[in-house]
Amino acid sequence: MKKIILLLVLIVSMTSEAQVTEIWTDYGGYWNSSSTNMNPVQPDNTHALLAFRFNGTNYSTGVDNAKLDNNNVTYTSLTVRALPIASLPISGGGTSYFVGLGQLFDGIDNGVDNSATSPFPAITQGSEAASFLTRGPQGLDLGSCLANIPSGTTSRFNLSSGGIKTSQLNDGIPDILVSQIADPSSGGTDRLRFVNSSGTIVGNAVTIDLSNNTLFPAVGTWNPDFYNFNSTQNSGNSNFINGTRDLRFFAVDLSSFGITTANAGDAVALVYEPRGTSDPAFIAFNEPSLGVASQISVNSQPSEQNCDGTLPNPIEVQIEDSDGFAVPQSNIEITATLSTGPGDLLGTLVQTTNGNGVATFNNLEFSVGGTHTIEFSYSSLGTATTTPITFPASCT
Repeated sequence: MKKIILLLVLIVSMTSEAQVTEIWTDYGGYWNSSSTNMNPVQPDNTHALLAFRFNGTNYSTGVDNAKLDNNNVTYTSLTVRALPIASLPISGGGTSYFVGLGQLFDGIDNGVDNSATSPFPAITQGSEAASFLTRGPQGLDLGSCLANIPSGTTSRFNLSSGGIKTSQLNDGIPDILVSQIADPSSGGTDRLRFVNSSGTIVGNAVTIDLSNNTLFPAVGTWNPDFYNFNSTQNSGNSNFINGTRDLRFFAVDLSSFGITTANAGDAVALVYEPRGTSDPAFIAFNEPSLGVASQISVNSQPSEQNCDGTLPNPIEVQIEDSDGFAVPQSNIEITATLSTGPGDLLGTLVQTTNGNGVATFNNLEFSVGGTHTIEFSYSSLGTATTTPITFPASCT
């Protein structure tokens, strides 16, 4: 009986709580739509979320505040970033587990490219599937999604020693933002929860039923194609090609999780659990509020290269939160690219973080001599660049 009463209280509180009712994106340069004034223009390609309206206040995401300023949008400035999902299933979810892309992303109007390499290489690894939820600046692309993520999937986002920022509790500013951009079915509610080191829920779980039009009104529509994971779509269902889908969002303050100053220190991770009908473009957070992965830093590097272009020591990079605390997040694929200097960067250019959130690049080399810098990146995280790595004068 107590559980029933608690559930009723949670439903009542969520019903009375305002949700996201308007968004701004950079589609076509600038695009705005709301639940009460739907924009008749339907995005059909990549576009990033610039701002959203929650509980009567406009919040920018930090992707491009200048566009908002130029269009006379008033807002409270935030830094919203997609959570770095390391891996997702590459099968399951019935016959409708799809990659959704703006219908013109493949360059074909009202059709699909059935090549196994275009508009994306056939997906064979979980990290490749997960990458569709961290695309675009700060991972906030609204022109891509995964539809019907299989039930039983969980994604865990470890917290740094900085943990949950208790100063952000009950401030009215949303701390987590979940997108839903296809066609959710009723009864397939997602769940978010914080857990302690034993896996026990800290506070309470928050459920998300984005099929509830009253709680989560559509704020716009878009035109997607839905692709199989082998990069083809041979379905006779025309609704999977150049269809129309709603854009919806769920925003929540940390206090809705039952997080308090007394129990915040117990939380070591945030867990997201889709229930089979989820169609997110991203699951994002307000950067100051949680000690989850926000950026990359260079832990160690050589200052000089060898005469043959190899490096005398490995380069180690660390995933950090926005305050610079190390985040112990494993299986995040970090990519190394040549930032400055002549020639090419050779070696293994993608390395995966270990349980401490560290990726080690141990065989990088330059094709020609000179002074170089190397950038390390992951789609939704802030990048890191080495200090200059010089070519020894003795080698000339």
